[in-house]
Amino acid sequence: MLIQLVVVRPRNVVEPFHIRIGTVRHRVLDVGIRNVYTSVMWVFFPVGRHVCQTGQTIPLSNDSTKWVFSGGRCERLCSGTNSHCGGGFVLVRWPSSDTSGVCFRSQCKTPDTALKELARSNWEVWRMARNSRTGIYVDNVNLIDGAIPWAMGGADMTGLGLAFECVAQALGWQSMIEAQDRVLLTLRSLAGKTPGFNITRNRDGWLPRFFDSNTGSYTGSSWA
Repeated sequence: MLIQLVVVRPRNVVEPFHIRIGTVRHRVLDVGIRNVYTSVMWVFFPVGRHVCQTGQTIPLSNDSTKWVFSGGRCERLCSGTNSHCGGGFVLVRWPSSDTSGVCFRSQCKTPDTALKELARSNWEVWRMARNSRTGIYVDNVNLIDGAIPWAMGGADMTGLGLAFECVAQALGWQSMIEAQDRVLLTLRSLAGKTPGFNITRNRDGWLPRFFDSNTGSYTGSSWA
């Protein structure tokens, strides 16, 4: 996969235009770009461990040039946020914004805390993907606009969702009673015991892979 970061600057700007590429561990690069009008250093970070950044200057027809970085996706860090951690700490980043637009903020945490917080965030997404009336989980959740495709429920996601309910209870994110109620509702729906939800099995007893999370209706030919 090839994703490009394009930075455009006018050719007639006198102030030096700085591109700083610093190598850090795991062949990951931080890219700093100085805004020629405000002299603000923007720091970018690559997404993915195996990123090999390369750059080239390409003339444009509108009397400007652009730097094209290939080999990985770069996202801008918000001004004043951490770009590195030391002393056994790790970076946790999340989407945010500053006066220059969309960016990522970051904070240094211990590895154990970072893992638990990321796992808890993962579980919150699974909660969003669960149909509260039937206990069926959908294929995806749009975290940008909150759109949830309730017609894209599925057996695969529902199985993983049930497993995550057990993990959440074991880690203290929900009580045993809440976990049991949520799991039992899902199992009742799959067994055809939730009013208004009727899922059809094939002649061998298999559930359909994809079906409407509200009704159980299915018109395809793929079975889990």
